Amino acid sequence: MNRETIENILNFLHEKEGKELPKNWNIIERLENHPDDIQYRYDGILSLSHSNITKLPNDLYVDGSLYLVETNITKLPDKLYVDRSLSLKGCGELTQLPDNLHVGYMLNLEYANIS
Repeated sequence: MNRETIENILNFLHEKEGKELPKNWNIIERLENHPDDIQYRYDGILSLSHSNITKLPNDLYVDGSLYLVETNITKLPDKLYVDRSLSLKGCGELTQLPDNLHVGYMLNLEYANIS
């Protein structure tokens, strides 16, 4: 399996597009058609809150926290590993959690539609 860090992708896009990318730039939204055979890894806090994101890569490892507050995400990836906190507050389109979900510290489902 290939493994790529989001920081490496940001560096590649920065060089390719020749422009400054904000530190919290939402790389996942730009990867809507991401390959299934790559593990995406992010170190730190990945905040995608209040964005129009609807899906994440199939194999996402966040060595920190992931915030998806009030997004339209409909399904979480089967291989989602979050070392610290995962916030799904207000995710009304999300109806179930994957069986293999790992959250190391805190899972916030406030106002989510999980059955």
